[in-house]
Amino acid sequence: MSPAVKAIEQNCRHNDVPLDRVKPNQGDACEVLYSNRSIGKNSKGFDVIDLDPYGSAAEFLDGAVQAVSDGGLLCVTCTDKAVLCGRNTET
Repeated sequence: MSPAVKAIEQNCRHNDVPLDRVKPNQGDACEVLYSNRSIGKNSKGFDVIDLDPYGSAAEFLDGAVQAVSDGGLLCVTCTDKAVLCGRNTET
């Protein structure tokens, strides 16, 4: 288990957030989003998705929109305005 995943789990315990309500992942974010799509009556999706990538969030948006549950919250953060607007060709 990576140090980042351990830190997420430790933070959940510290803040009394049940670990069954959080799904930490180290791997391909798009794969996780697409495999948890909120399509159909039996699919739940995620109640909250927080995208805060290094670089553009564009490659994650389709999967995130499909994975957020009906009435859920999708948070997208890009701290570099050039990246958000697609003007940075290095990322």
